[in-house]
Amino acid sequence: MLLPCAADKPDPAIPAASCGDEGLTINMAKFYITTPIYYVNARPHLGHAYTSVLADALARYHRLKGDEVFFLTGTDEHGQKVERSAKAAAQSPQRFTDELSQAFRNLTPALNLTNDDFIRTTEDRHKLGARELWRRAKKSGDIFKKKYAGLYCVGHESFISEKDLMDGQCPEHLTAPEKMSAENYFFALSKYTPLIKEYYARHKNFVIPEAKRNEMQAILNDGLEDISISRETSQTSWGVPVPDDDTQVMYVWFDALTNYLTALGFPDESAPLFKKFWPTDVHLVGKEINRFHSLLWPAMLISAGLTLPEHILVHGWITVDGQKMSKTIGNVVDPFELVKNYGADTVRYFFCRELVIQNDGDFSYVKIEERYRADLSHELGNLVQRTLTMVEKYANGKTPPPSHGEAAPYLESYQNAMTIFALDQALAKVWEFLASLDKAIEEMKPWVTVKKDPAAVNALLYRLLESLRLAAIMIAPVMPETAQKIWTALGLSTLRPESAILKWGGLKEGTPIKKGVPLFPALNK
Repeated sequence: MLLPCAADKPDPAIPAASCGDEGLTINMAKFYITTPIYYVNARPHLGHAYTSVLADALARYHRLKGDEVFFLTGTDEHGQKVERSAKAAAQSPQRFTDELSQAFRNLTPALNLTNDDFIRTTEDRHKLGARELWRRAKKSGDIFKKKYAGLYCVGHESFISEKDLMDGQCPEHLTAPEKMSAENYFFALSKYTPLIKEYYARHKNFVIPEAKRNEMQAILNDGLEDISISRETSQTSWGVPVPDDDTQVMYVWFDALTNYLTALGFPDESAPLFKKFWPTDVHLVGKEINRFHSLLWPAMLISAGLTLPEHILVHGWITVDGQKMSKTIGNVVDPFELVKNYGADTVRYFFCRELVIQNDGDFSYVKIEERYRADLSHELGNLVQRTLTMVEKYANGKTPPPSHGEAAPYLESYQNAMTIFALDQALAKVWEFLASLDKAIEEMKPWVTVKKDPAAVNALLYRLLESLRLAAIMIAPVMPETAQKIWTALGLSTLRPESAILKWGGLKEGTPIKKGVPLFPALNK
């Protein structure tokens, strides 16, 4: 997505563009974004799909800007919970994780994701990196062994304190913890409280949004506690073996977090991907795992002598019809069925427009169908169809001579919103832009004006066509298929970074339009 030149007042938070003899160019930057690696004790659900779509939309946006992008997702496959789930399914842990990992991998084609890699923690490349990070932390004097007794929550795969229980149960998993004593390795997390506090002070946007940063800041102010980072093989043997101690396997989080490094080739810091993309620009995570990414992960990286991520972007949970998803209630939504019924672009649009990243959001079939009928079919689809029909009727099916348009305020607001990861605000601004076009049609009434002032109608038609070109670019990160259909209807070829110019005047006079079927036909319900 090529940005306006300095004279066009680009967003200062976005890399500056420059104009030369060969046209508009942009300084290329790198952008490394990750989803959490998804835990394979059950099939993918709506929350996994939501996280993946948000990450993909941001990755696509940066590619359109011309940035070099690396987008990572994958599966977290170790731990006692997986081992027990495999046993309940009468399968070996490896076969169990193979099947479920493939189900998560299938989200990529279903949701039209563009992840550059899919990492599994059972891969040798990952185990190699996880063991190396352990060795570095140990060399730093941050790993030690001690006996521990307490209440163990299998759902969390960690010890839980009495004060965190509700009616004797873990409030998140609604199960009673098990009394357990063990001798495990610990990581000296408490040692890093002052360093991480200092990092937070110097990097105000390290954790986004502010409310989630404040939650982590409160924990820091209380002081971090050392954390158990291994499990005896008598508890679970399904994990990455601890270096030099075959009686222990790594705690699932100490293992899992290193995937963000190992996918880039760590421990080989001279690997091309590692040199180009580390540190991460955005770790996109759900609020339930904020603490691991925003407190434990930085400490692990400091201990290993590695650079910290730029941002931890924390999103809320999705409820269904106002209730937490639950097999007991029967309201778990299958993302594959959702795409089958509504199409990937509709699902992607719903996630990015209806749900606000920093808040919890709610899904319902009524809401997604309202968005489909109002936003997509009526406002976007009808505007495209109406415009193309008028161009056929009043301009012989070709782009009229260029004319002026009012797009700059919408483009600037859109880019500002995308820069702060506010996808809902960015899309809202696009739909304000579309509404302004509908208003222009109603005010001019081309079917009347064409009889007395065909030049004015031609000017309006160019404005509509060029505005749709710009709108297609802006929705492309979220609705890539729809954007390409609009692009094709305008007589343009493939929507690519070098052609995605967010500046007025991209359409050439005389370009034949290609009117096709409606973008969003009526739902068969």
